[in-house]
Amino acid sequence: MKFISNRIKFLIITLLFSFSFSQDYFDVSIESTGVSQLIIFQESISGLQDGDEIGVFDNQAILNSQDCSNQLGELLVGSDVWSGSQIALSSIGSINNCAFGGFQLPGFVDGNSVIVKVHRSGITYDTNLTFSAGTGTFGDLFMAISDIEVLGADDGGDGQISDGCDLPNNNLYVTSEGSVLYNSSSAIGGFQFDVDGASVSGGSGGDAGSAGFVVSAGGSTILGFSFTGASFGPGCGTMVDLAVSSGEPTGLSGIVMSDPSGSALSFDYYSGGGNEDVLGCTDDSACNFNADANVDDGSCEYALENFDCDGNCIVEVDCSGECGGDAVIDECGECGGDGIADGSCDCDGNVDLGCGCGEPAAEENFDCDGNCIVEVDCSGECGGDAVIDECGQCDGAGASFECWDGDIVCESSECSDEPASNVLVSFGDVDFSNSTVDILMDNSSPVGGFQFSLTGASIISASGGLAAENGFTLSNSPDTVLGFSLTGGSIPSGQGVLTQITVSFEGSEICLSNVIFSSALGEAYDVELGDCFASDVVLGCTDSLACNFNEQATADDGSCTYAEDFGWCDCNENIFDCSGECGGDALVDECGECGGDNSSCSGCTDDDALNYDDEAIIDDGSCEYEDYEGGIVINEINYNPASSFDQSDTDYEFVELYNNYESDVDLSEWNLESSNIDFTFGDFILSQGEYLLLARNSETFEGSIAHGGGSLLNNGDTITLTDDNGQIVDIVVYSDGFQGDDDNWPQGADAEGATLELVNSNLDNSIPESWQASYVIPGGTPGYENSSAPEDVLGCTDDSACNFNADANVDDGSCEYALENFDCDGNCIVEIDCSGECGGDALVDECGECGGDGIADGACDCDGNVDLGCG
Repeated sequence: MKFISNRIKFLIITLLFSFSFSQDYFDVSIESTGVSQLIIFQESISGLQDGDEIGVFDNQAILNSQDCSNQLGELLVGSDVWSGSQIALSSIGSINNCAFGGFQLPGFVDGNSVIVKVHRSGITYDTNLTFSAGTGTFGDLFMAISDIEVLGADDGGDGQISDGCDLPNNNLYVTSEGSVLYNSSSAIGGFQFDVDGASVSGGSGGDAGSAGFVVSAGGSTILGFSFTGASFGPGCGTMVDLAVSSGEPTGLSGIVMSDPSGSALSFDYYSGGGNEDVLGCTDDSACNFNADANVDDGSCEYALENFDCDGNCIVEVDCSGECGGDAVIDECGECGGDGIADGSCDCDGNVDLGCGCGEPAAEENFDCDGNCIVEVDCSGECGGDAVIDECGQCDGAGASFECWDGDIVCESSECSDEPASNVLVSFGDVDFSNSTVDILMDNSSPVGGFQFSLTGASIISASGGLAAENGFTLSNSPDTVLGFSLTGGSIPSGQGVLTQITVSFEGSEICLSNVIFSSALGEAYDVELGDCFASDVVLGCTDSLACNFNEQATADDGSCTYAEDFGWCDCNENIFDCSGECGGDALVDECGECGGDNSSCSGCTDDDALNYDDEAIIDDGSCEYEDYEGGIVINEINYNPASSFDQSDTDYEFVELYNNYESDVDLSEWNLESSNIDFTFGDFILSQGEYLLLARNSETFEGSIAHGGGSLLNNGDTITLTDDNGQIVDIVVYSDGFQGDDDNWPQGADAEGATLELVNSNLDNSIPESWQASYVIPGGTPGYENSSAPEDVLGCTDDSACNFNADANVDDGSCEYALENFDCDGNCIVEIDCSGECGGDALVDECGECGGDGIADGACDCDGNVDLGCG
C-alpha cells in the first residue's frame, strides 16, 4: 500500500496532449513563477479554425522582474494551438512580495480580465469570449470558454469597425468621419480624450447626446460631462459624433473615462484586430513612447527621478545643489546637517537621558530617584521578561511536543487520535475482453475534483460511475483522467465505482499514480492507494477463422476481424469479380457487359451532329458537324456611332454579316445574340458574296433587318451567330480599346464616327489585329465592301503655314511660316513705331525726340534748367 499526502490550496491540473500544429507566433517569454491559471477551451468553440494560435493576455499585468517598480501593461501569459478538440491552457501568474521586503515577478494579476487574441494566416485578431464556467477574470478556481468570436476575421482582415458593438469590452474607436464608437461593461458618467490627426470644433449626438451630456472641444481635445449627473451604458454604439474642422481622425489618445461616481474606468483604443502587431513602448509616460505600437515589447525607457527626458531638473534644488535633494540647513546652521542629534538636547551633543540635559541617565526600568517603574516578573526581576508558560512553569519553554496533525502541545497525552485517510482509491473489475477498468473510491468527505494517472495501459475514455451520476465533467489524455464540476457540485461521502475507463492494455500489470483529490473549495485530501493489478492473461484474437488469429492469446480481446467485415472474399483482401472469381479482374463495362470494352454501345451521342446515333450511350468522338469556318462572318460592327448624327446614335448601330461561301445560305431559324440583343431569323436566304445589316431601326438603313433588341455595349460586348441547331457559326468578342495596356482593339471606332471593320473577310475575326477603324467617316461601309487606307499625299498639313496643302494627308516637314509681325507676302500687319520699325516700341518723348528720355531727372524743362524755388 502507498500513502500519498499533498497539501495544496488549489487543485491545479494540466493535461498534456500532442498536436500536429506548430506554435510560431505567440511565444511566452516569461519564466514560470509557480502561480498559474487553468483555462479550458471547450470543443464546442465554433469561432476557431484548425491551426489558429491562441494567446492569453493580461492588459494590466506586472511587467518588471526582481524589483518593486510595479510596471503594468499588456503581457502574453499563455499560449497554445487550436486543433478542433478541447485543450487545457495554463497561464503564468505574477508574484508580488514587495510588502514583505521581497520583489515582483511578471505575470497576470488576480482580478484582471482574461484577454484572448488569435493569430491566423499572418494576422492577429482581438476576440469576444463566452464563458461556461468562471467570471472571465484571473484568479477563478475553474474557468472554461465555450465559444470565441474572432473580431474582424470576416471582413477580409482589415479590422475596420462600423458599429460599436463590434468592439471588445471597454474599448473606443473613431471613424475617419469623426464618429466615436464605444463598447462598455459599465455606466459612463464622463469622458475626455485627444483626437489624433485632426482638430475638432465640437461634438453632438450619439448616446452621450441622448443622455444630455455637454460636449466641449478645444483644438484636438474633447471633454464630455453632465450637469445633472446623467450617464449612459453599459452598452455599445455611437458615443458622440465629432465636428471635424481640419485633418482626418486616425485614433484617440489620452483616454480618461469615469463612472457616474467619478471613479476611473479602464478603457483602451481599438487599433484594429485584423492588423499586424506593432511592437514598441506603449507607455505614454516613457521617453521612447511609440504611438503606433499596440504590443509592449518591454523597451520603455524612463527619465531619472526628478529629471525630464532631456535631463533637465524639474523639482527644487536643495541647499547642497542636488536636484530633488532633501538637504536643508539644520537648526545648528549646517546644510544637510543632522541638527541636534537624536537623543541630544543641544548642538554640542549633550544628551538628555531622562534626568535633564547633560545629566546621567536613570538605570533601566528605574526612575531618576532609583524607583522600579515597570512590572516585576515571576522571578522577582524589575523589568524582567520571565513569564509563566502555557505548561505552568516560570520562564519555561512552553509546549514543544508535535502531534501527528502538526499541533504543538505540552505532552503526548494531549494529542487527538489520528484519523483514517479521507479517500481510498483502488482497482475494481478489470475486463480484458472489453478493455475496461473500474476505478473504486471510498471517501469519508465530499469530493469536488480529482485527477489520477495510469501506467501499463493507454487511456481511451472515461465515463459513468459516481462522477457521472453527480454531473462531473470527465476529460482524459492517454495517461491521465481529470474530473471536475463546472457547477461547483461534489460527490457525497460513500463508496462505489468512481468511473469506468476504457483502455488499450500495454502489459499484464496496471498501476495508479499521481492521484489528487480535493474538496469543492480546492482543499486537498489525504489519499490512500490500492495495490497494482497484475495478470498472466495474453490478449488477442482467439478465433482461428479470423484474419488476425493469435495462437499465443489466452483471452479474446474482441479484436478479431474477418474477410466479410471488409467485403473481401479471403483474408488477402481479394474480392469477387463480375464473373464470380475471387481475386479476378473482370469488370462490367458501361454497356453492362462483364469483361466488355464499351464498344457495343459507343457512337455519336450529339443529336445536333450529322451522324447522330440514338442507340449510343458512350460518345466515341466520331460526331460530324457543319463546317462554318470563314463562311458566314461578322464583317462590320457599329457599336458607338458619333453623336453628330441627326437621330439618336443607337439608331445608327448595326451588325453586318457577309456570305463568304460560293453558294447561297438559308439563315432561317438562325440566331444573333449579344448582351441586349436576341434575334432569330425568319425565312431568309443570304446570297453568295452579299452583305446583310441587322439594325436597331430598319428605317435607318435601306434593306436592313430590325433585330428588335437594345443597343450594343460601348466598352465591349460578345456577338454570337448560331445556326438552327444551336451550333456556333461565328463569334466576336470586341472591346473599345481602352480596357488596359493589353487591349489592342481599334480605339477610333468608339464614338469617333468610324465603325469596326474586318480588314479582310478571310481573316480570323476573333483577334483585334484583324480589325480596323473604318476610313469612311462617319458611319463606315454598311452593306458594301469595307474601306481601305487612302494613298499617301505628301505636303504641308499645317493650315497656319504659308505653303499649306489642303490635299496632303502626310506632313513632309516642308511647312514655311511668315516672319513675326508680317504676313506671308512680307507686309507689316502691326503698328510701325516712330523710327519706322514694324512692331517696334519707340515713342516721341515730351521734348519731341523719337526714342528720347524726356526731361532729365531734377530739370524743369527740355533745356536742362532747374527750379531752385523761384520758378
